[in-house]
Amino acid sequence: MEVPIEVDIITTSVKGWNRYIKPLIDSVEKWEGITSNIIVVDAGGFYPDTYKDATIIHTPMLNCSAAQNVGLDHSTADWFLVLDCDVLCEGKFIDTISKLEHGVYGNDMHEANHKLFTGPSHWLDGWIYAFPREVYKEIGGFDENFQGSGFEDADFCWRAEETGYEVLQTVVLPFKHLFTGQKREISAGYKKVRLGNVEYLKNKWKLK
Repeated sequence: MEVPIEVDIITTSVKGWNRYIKPLIDSVEKWEGITSNIIVVDAGGFYPDTYKDATIIHTPMLNCSAAQNVGLDHSTADWFLVLDCDVLCEGKFIDTISKLEHGVYGNDMHEANHKLFTGPSHWLDGWIYAFPREVYKEIGGFDENFQGSGFEDADFCWRAEETGYEVLQTVVLPFKHLFTGQKREISAGYKKVRLGNVEYLKNKWKLK
């Protein structure tokens, strides 16, 4: 008899409980009937201590990479589904993930030739990632030198590829990105922070 895999959702946010996190948890429950596989990193300590069976971890204010790493470190699952908070579940997803190979998967892909640099290859937009524990064990988490949010997704994908994992936009996971600009709303000097992350990425990967 095949043993079902464990998939944990990791999501992080600052504020926005009623607008983002609560609806996300409710939408997962609607389709999968469970919420115990959800880990919410509450960067700044704005959320309730409990909601349904989700795990809520209160931390000081952290950048996106550090907050995601807190959630990944807490999980013991076989697979991770890392989501932005401004996302809703629109269908069952655990069976879909159980059929994936050992790579990094997502719904949207950026081309290597970005308007601000040329990278070594394409990369998945970080609002949704699915990858197995072995990827995390081998390459580590997200680089916490990226401030705020922006381009830590490119670095993660390139490190995975450098280690031999495929980065693929081969499935459509049943999640909808609301594009409500949550990160822009909560990040002071969002554009300046992103440009700083571009310079860090270019220096780290020796990009032009």
